[in-house]
Amino acid sequence: MARWFRSRGSEALSALGSGLWALAGSGLLAAALGAHVDAQAQEPVRFEVASVKLHPESGDTRVGIEDSEAFVRISNLPLRNVIAIAYGVMPENVAGPSWLARRRFDITATPPEGYQRAQLPAALRNLLADRFALAARRDAREGRGFALRIQAGGHRLRESAGPRTFLTGRAGLIAGNGRPIADLVPLLSQNVSAPVVDETALKGAYDLKLEWSEELSIFTALREQLGLRLEPITTPVETVVVTSIRETPTPD
Repeated sequence: MARWFRSRGSEALSALGSGLWALAGSGLLAAALGAHVDAQAQEPVRFEVASVKLHPESGDTRVGIEDSEAFVRISNLPLRNVIAIAYGVMPENVAGPSWLARRRFDITATPPEGYQRAQLPAALRNLLADRFALAARRDAREGRGFALRIQAGGHRLRESAGPRTFLTGRAGLIAGNGRPIADLVPLLSQNVSAPVVDETALKGAYDLKLEWSEELSIFTALREQLGLRLEPITTPVETVVVTSIRETPTPD
């Protein structure tokens, strides 16, 4: 499956952090917060082969993740965002050296046999430990978030009858066919700058299209176009604190 995003800068990349962890569920919050993470000892899922390259300064603004049972490809992502995906947090909730937001990498990896989508965070954590000597700890606090719920009159989502397509996520537009609600959640988080918790219980695959503007807020568009709503809640906000990391990865 593929998730591609076009962006003019790293701030619009937070969708690739928050909740690609809608993809694996919220189990990361059950980890022992505040403890140092020993990825190698605790998480056996490892890529068989991985190439990690600094992204060339070509002016290309296309960024994204493409993954399947056979390969994982990450293109043009700041290392802060890769860490965010690995630990299931928003990129702004990764605390560490300022260069984490500036240095962008291309990663191509071969997963182990039997690899499943939900194993991507653990595999990335091991990769970051192996190639960047990343050490980190988790902290948590109560903060502002939103619950994604269905409107009283029912949702307006259209069940998908065709193949899955690329998922576009940028200011003013979220669009993609054959997508679960889990793929919508991180993009909503990006655009409201807060965690979003899925409380819809919807399990289908949908053709998503959500458009908004300065005149039409994302909150109103969500209600009118998809029959969903965002309601304020207090929710745990997890922060990952990078305690040590190499700026340059070990060679392939």
